[in-house]
Amino acid sequence: MSTSNVIHLNGKSALVTGGSRGIGAAIAETLGRDGYHVYVNYVANEARAIEVVKKIVDGGGSAEPLRFDIASEPEIVSAFEWIAKAPHALEVLVNNAGISEDGLILRLKKE
Repeated sequence: MSTSNVIHLNGKSALVTGGSRGIGAAIAETLGRDGYHVYVNYVANEARAIEVVKKIVDGGGSAEPLRFDIASEPEIVSAFEWIAKAPHALEVLVNNAGISEDGLILRLKKE
C-alpha cells in the first residue's frame, strides 16, 4: 500500500488489547491504515506483536508493541500512565483481549 493512502490524524492513537493475533491484529492493521498510531498490546508473544507493528509500518502507518497483562490491574494502570505521557493522544480503545470462562457473570471473580 502506498503511504499516500494513509490518513494521518494529527497525533491520535489507538490501543488494541490482544492486538498481536487474530481479530485484534486485523483491527490494529486497519487502524494503522486509517492513520492512527497503534499500540499493539500483547502479554506473551512479543514476536507476533512485532510482526503486526511491522505490517503497519510497512504500510505507511505508525505503531509500537506494548506489553501488559489485562488481567493485572497494576499493569493496566502503569500502561495507561505511560500512554498518557506519550506524544500520541489516545482516542480509541479496542478491548479485544480476553479469555473464555463459562459461567454466570454474577459468579465470576474480578480476577
